[in-house]
Order: sequence, then C-alpha cells, then structure tokens
Amino acid sequence: MFKVLLTILFFLSWSTISLGSLVLVDGKDLYKVGFHLDILEDQTGLLTISDVTKERMSLKFKKSTSEAPNFGGSKSSFWARLKIENRSMKKKEWLLFSTFYTQDEIIFYRKMGSGWSLSKTGDLYPFSSREIKARPFVFKLNPGKESIYYVRIRGTDNQFSLHLTDVENFSLRESKANYVYGLIFGLFLSMVLYNFFISVVTKSFSYLYYVFFTLFMGIFISGLEGFNQIYLFQDYPWFSNSGQGMWNGLGQFFGSLFAFYYLEVKNAGSTFYNIILALCFSSAFVALSSLFLPYSIHLKLWLLHALYIVIVLILCAFKRLRQNYRPAFYFLISWLPLLLGGGLTSMMPLGLAPSNFFTQNAFTIGSAIQFILLSMGLADRFNYQQSIALKKEKRLVSLLDKSMFDLGEKNSELEFMNRKMKIKNLQEKEDHRQLKLMFNSLEESKNNLEGKVKERTKELTKVQDERSLFFAKLSHELRTPLNSILGFSNYLLESRDNYKSDEEEYLKCIKSSGYSLLGLVDEIHDFTKIDLSELKIVKRKMDLKAFIKNISVFYNHQCNQKGLSFISEIDDKAPNFIIFDELRIKQVLNNMLNNALKFTEKGSLNLKCICNFRDDSPSKLELKFIIQDSGIGIKNENIKKLFNTFSQVHESGAIEERGTGLGLYISKKIVDEMNGTIIVESTYGEGTKFELKFLNIEISETPINEKINPIKYKFFGDKILIGDDLPINIVLLETYLRGCDLDVLKANNGKEVLKKAKKYRPDLIITDYNMPEGDGGNVIDELKKTSVTKDIPVILITAFKVEQKMKNLFQSVLSKPIEKENFLEEIARYLKHTKEEDVDYNESAQNNFYISGNLGEIEKEIIQKMKSKFDNFIELQDIVGLEQFCQELIEIIENNKLKYLRPWFENLFIESSTFQIDKMNEHLQEALEQINKFLEKD
Repeated sequence: MFKVLLTILFFLSWSTISLGSLVLVDGKDLYKVGFHLDILEDQTGLLTISDVTKERMSLKFKKSTSEAPNFGGSKSSFWARLKIENRSMKKKEWLLFSTFYTQDEIIFYRKMGSGWSLSKTGDLYPFSSREIKARPFVFKLNPGKESIYYVRIRGTDNQFSLHLTDVENFSLRESKANYVYGLIFGLFLSMVLYNFFISVVTKSFSYLYYVFFTLFMGIFISGLEGFNQIYLFQDYPWFSNSGQGMWNGLGQFFGSLFAFYYLEVKNAGSTFYNIILALCFSSAFVALSSLFLPYSIHLKLWLLHALYIVIVLILCAFKRLRQNYRPAFYFLISWLPLLLGGGLTSMMPLGLAPSNFFTQNAFTIGSAIQFILLSMGLADRFNYQQSIALKKEKRLVSLLDKSMFDLGEKNSELEFMNRKMKIKNLQEKEDHRQLKLMFNSLEESKNNLEGKVKERTKELTKVQDERSLFFAKLSHELRTPLNSILGFSNYLLESRDNYKSDEEEYLKCIKSSGYSLLGLVDEIHDFTKIDLSELKIVKRKMDLKAFIKNISVFYNHQCNQKGLSFISEIDDKAPNFIIFDELRIKQVLNNMLNNALKFTEKGSLNLKCICNFRDDSPSKLELKFIIQDSGIGIKNENIKKLFNTFSQVHESGAIEERGTGLGLYISKKIVDEMNGTIIVESTYGEGTKFELKFLNIEISETPINEKINPIKYKFFGDKILIGDDLPINIVLLETYLRGCDLDVLKANNGKEVLKKAKKYRPDLIITDYNMPEGDGGNVIDELKKTSVTKDIPVILITAFKVEQKMKNLFQSVLSKPIEKENFLEEIARYLKHTKEEDVDYNESAQNNFYISGNLGEIEKEIIQKMKSKFDNFIELQDIVGLEQFCQELIEIIENNKLKYLRPWFENLFIESSTFQIDKMNEHLQEALEQINKFLEKD
C-alpha cells in the first residue's frame, strides 16, 4: 500500500510541476504559448512520439523561459509539450500557428484514441502539405478540459514562435497582415517598375542594378514573411528554403554593383575600388554556391558576407562624403532604417524589445524605407551629375574662347615652323630608312642565332636523355649476367678442393671483380636515377634501435677482420620507432662507413646516434648520425670537392683509392632529398668525422609489427598463362601462386604466348614487356585481333617505363619488383575466387627467424647447413647460391619440424629474386643470431 501511495504522489507532483498549463477562458481569443511550453532537445534526432511520451522521458523536459524559444543553428531536433485546460464555456474551433515562416520542418501531434495522429509541414515541403492553406503553419485544435499536444521542429534555424487563437481572430489577423504587406510589396514593385523605366530611358547602369537589387531583395524578404511559399513557389519548396540564400546572394551581387556605380568607387581610391570589385565576384559565388553547398553552411556564408558588404560600403560612402560627393549622403542614411529594423527584429526573440506588429515587421519596413531613400538618391545623383556637367561645360566654353584667341596669334608662328619641319622631316625619313635597313639586318642575324641555339639545345637534351636512359637500362641488364658470374664462381670454389693454387686464385679474382662490378652497377643505377630526377624518398615506420643494432653487427664483423675496433652508441632516450626512409639512410651510412673502413688501417671506427626532442613539438625530434674514424684524414682544400661527381680527393699513390667516386655524391643527393645536412670535419693524418642532421623527424607510438593478417585467396582451377623470357621471373610468380588452386601455363617468348593462348584459351594472361619474338605490345595487338583471345584479360609486368597509350591496351600494368599481396589482389580482379584472412599466417615466421620446440638430428643438421650458407652469403654476397638454397630448403623442411619457417624462406627467396640486398643482409644477420644462440645452448 505504501508503494502505491508513493507512485500516486509521484505522478501528481509530475503533473502539477512539470507542466505549465495554458488556460483558455471566455473573452480572450489570442494566446502566446511560449512560456507554457516544456522543451526537450533531441541531439540524435531519432526520438519518436512513443519515446517522448514515456514516463522516464517526462523529467527531461525543461520549462521554457522565453516567449519565442529560439535555438539558432543547432543540429538537434526539439520537442515542445503543451498542456491546455479549456475553461471557456463557448464552443470554438482553435488554431495553433507558428509565425516563424522559414522553419524547415514542423510536426504537430494530437492524441487520437490510444495513439497519436500527426500533421507534418515546413518550408522543406510543398505548400499542399499544410493542414490549412495559410501563410503561417497552422494546426487545428479541439481541446477538452485537459489536453496535451506535442510539437517537433527540425531545421537549419529553429524557433518555437507559437500562438493560439480562434478561427475568426486568425482570419482577421491574416487579412490585416495581407493588407499591410500588400502595401509594402506594392511599394517594392512600384520602385522596380519606376526605376526600370528610367534605366531604359537613360541607359544608366546604376538604375538597372538598383532594379535587380530591389527585385531580389524583395523576393528574399517575401520568403522571410512566408509569401513566397503561398504565392510564388507552392510546388517548389527549394526556392523558399535553400533558395533564400540564392535570392540574398543575388541581392548582394546587384547591391554591390549598384554601389560600385552609384558611389563612383574609382574616385574613392584603389583600395576601395579593388575591395568592392572583389565583393561583386564573391557575391556571385555566394549566389551560385546555394546550388551545391548545404543550407546550414550557406546560411552562415551569406550572413557573414552580407555583414562584410555593409561595413565596406558604409566606410566607402563616408569617404566619398568627405570628398564632397553629395549622393553619398542618401546612401548613408538609407542604411539607418534597415539596420534599426534588423536590430529590433533580432532583439524581439531575446525579450529585449516588445513583440508587436511594428517590431515583428521592422526589418521589412526598414528595407522598404531603404529602397525609397536609394531611389531618391538616384534622382539626386542624376541632378548632381547634371550640375557637374553644366559647370564643366561652362569651363570648357571659357577655355575654348581663350584658346581661339591664342590660336590666332600662334597660327602665323606655326606656318613658319611648318616649313622648317618639312625640311627636317625629309632628313629624318632618310635617317629612318637607313636605321630600318640596319635593324632588319640585325633581326635576321638574331633569328638565325636563336634557331641555331634552339637546335643545339635540342640536340644536347636528346643526348643527355639518351645517355641517362642508356645507363638506366645498362645497370638493369647487367644484374642478371653478374648473378651468373658470381653464382658459378662460388659454385666452382665450393665444388672442388684440389685446385691448383693459381686456379683457385684466378677464381677468387673473378668473384672479387664481380662483386666490385656489382657495386659499381648499383652506384651507376642510383646516379642515373638522380640524373633522371627519379630518386624517391619513401617514409615508413622504422625501428631505430634495431636499425643501429643491425648495422653495428655487420661492421663489427668487418672491423674485426681488419684488426680495428668498432664502437656504436645510441641515446638512451631514443624512441623505438620513427617515420623515416630506412632503405635510403642505410645506403648513406653504408657509403660513409665503407669509406671510413677503407681509409682506416689502425685504431677504431665509431657510429653514434643522437636524438634531441623539440620543446615546441614533443612528437618530433632532431636526429643526428655521427661517423668518426682514425684514418688518414682529408686535406682542407679537398673537403669542398668531397661530394662532387667522380671525386678522388687523395693524392695519386697516397693510398689505393678504388671506386667510381659517386658514393658520397649520391649520399649528398639522398640527404638533400630527405631535407638533411652533412657536416664534414677532418684533420689530415688523424681522422675524419661526418655528421648527418635531420630536423622534424616524426615519432611513432605504435610498433612496426602491428599488422593484420594478409588475405588468403582461393581460386577455382582457372588457367593462367605467364610469359617471360627469364625463367627466374616465372619461378617467382609460381611461388606467389603456390596453394591458390590455379593451372599455370608458361611461355618463354612472345610467339609462344600467342600460340598457347590460342590453343589453351586461358582465363588470364600475364606477360613481360621486353621478350624475344614479339614484345608485350605485339602480343596484345595479336591477341585483340584474334576472336578466341580478344576477350581474355591481359596484365603487363615490366621494369621499364611504358607510355600511357600502350598502358591503355592492357587491363592492368604492374611494375617490378612485385609484392605478393599486390600481385594476388590484382589477378583476383579477373578470376573467380574466395578470400579470407589467413589465420594460419605466422607474421613472426615470415619477418622474424626463430627456432623453437624439440628438434631432431635432421633438423639440427639443416640448421648447421643454414649457418654455413648464411655466413657464406654475408661474406661473398652469393645471390644465385642463396636462391638455390632457399628453393631446396623449402622442399626439405616441408616434412619436418622446421615447416613453420617456410614463409620466412619464401620471403627471403623473393628478396633475392628482386635484388633487395639490404633487406637480405638484415634478415640473415637476425637469423644468424638466433642460430648461434641455439647452437650454444645445444
């Protein structure tokens, strides 16, 4: 019983406190309902009538503190709850109406039995959506003793300007308003027609722009007062909603043009001239932007632009008035009623001004007065111009009389001078003829010289381009034979133990020369990329500490072999991860460390990494790398030449200085591209210090290995034809396609591609561009001409640039080297497949070498063999031997406990096939560390 009483008291308190009822009594036929509303803001815009009428939502309504609650440009929806107590003894039909005519959407809810009925309208909807076809938004009410109604509004500008009245009073009110507004808009129309007639007669732009200014501002004001919706655009609500911005923008445009001509702005100075001319263009943009900008954004745009126009035009009018330009007076005073009216209309919803017919329509009345004053100003301007013209005419007549008198006196003098001038002219004509002959001769010589210069420049440019392309292709093509030379020389050295001493020495010379040539090819390749402006810097997440560690492991080994000590240091405060181009900075450091190692015979080699954090930006740092050696040093006069191309700074015979002289030149170009600097300090005979400094290096908070699993593709046995003249490239693509359920066909030249394409009709063709017996261009032409192959998709894979016209012939074009994920994603575009995340994919197995579990003797022997091969590669860089070892090992470990390493070896095979030397060295160093730890424990 106690709980029941509490519940009853709760609902009684809610009904008496939360709702402020509007009481209808006899003798009163108009009520302002603002203070009787309970308001709820719906920030989500998703609440329904069933939601807001629930008991738990009741306490969230807040009492209105305004006669016309105004929510401005809020994006929320707003609910108003109104409780009416009808104590009137007269039976009347009541109307609830809103005098805010630009509300986007307004929905009225009445209780109907156990549910709610609704009426929806607003200026976003056609006029036919209105329950009562009137200028305000009107809803019928038939309140009982106690009735509750809900109103929901939503839009760019939201306001509850609600009134309650009976039918008779509403009709009387609207009739009065129509009469007054009819006079106001009739005045607008009269101004338009009158001044249009004057513009036609006088052909004056000022009158014409005034006409359009008045017309479009009249349409804009008509929309604010709700007349556009009822009379002009009943079935086209856009013109009464978003179109308001267009009318106002057009009004601003023609108003700016009117002011430009009316105030004669060119006499106000260049500043006002340029500003107001710019306002004309920006006003046109404001008008046009209503067609593509959202109304909420466009509303702010044209309001701010209108304010800016008013300020600029008033300042310009003040200046013209100070320049005694009389028509500026009418222009200035015309803004007073408009600004006063706008201020009163704005203060009324805030309760700072009384709400009556005058304040409600102050802006419209002010605009009408402004147009009248401007029309009067035009008339005064016409009179002013006439008076100025009359003064000028009198002044000209006076000057003309004086000039005629002076002309008579000087006429005789002129006749005498004329005879002298004729003689002089004859002499000047002869001089002119001689000068013209000389000029023509010089012009002809100039044109000949310019033609020769252009022709020579074209020839030099062609030679330069051909040279750069030749070296680019040469460096690319030299890698394959170099691989064979290095691979076979290593194979011969390992395959026999009974070489004669001179034979073994010859083989070692071949191998050493091959690696030297490979280094030269790499330098020429980078030099050519710089020459062709193709050097690219790619910033990615980089493990800074691991990077320094990997470099240190390699050079520690190199220094030990030469009897030197290697010292590396890195700041304790250094972050784990930064955003940087790891490949390029490694290339720069390798160049400098190799030089230091080459020119140092005793002592030590130091590498230091220093990080200085910025106070103004904690997420960025200054990064320094310092390489210092105790070598022979560099003379001061040679330091300036250090970064020149083909530079050799040591005296002939002082030390064996091999190489192209391009390493430091390339390093300097790379550091410049990375916005860094290099400082060199050297004491001849004592050593050299290189300092690399990079500013604004971004710090990364997340580890590098935070990756999602790759996509695993499954195809359905389709045929795929791969054409390439290099078998190793086909092997690489077959490795990518392993386990994808595809029938792979191979072709070694263009002719074979066409033959197998016609015979087997594959579902997809992948072809290289440069092949014997028909390149990629010839292949695609023949395939398109043949009916059985013309619809087969063809993917081009190439390491060279291909013109866009040629690219358009293929379905896709991929550039070498190719990543596996990109390759599979591309072929999946043309073949039926399924895909899912590869949950069996072991990221650490692919990117990190590790040994785990209890291994048998077979696995231990394999690990011993790995160590031997990896040590051999790091020392000899035997790429061919490493590729063969990877292929053999992938098959061997398939059936033992080391099977989990297969992805790592496949990744290593791809790196070796695509000549990613730095990555190979890095991964092999990491693998050797794990192998050595395992062997020590074992």
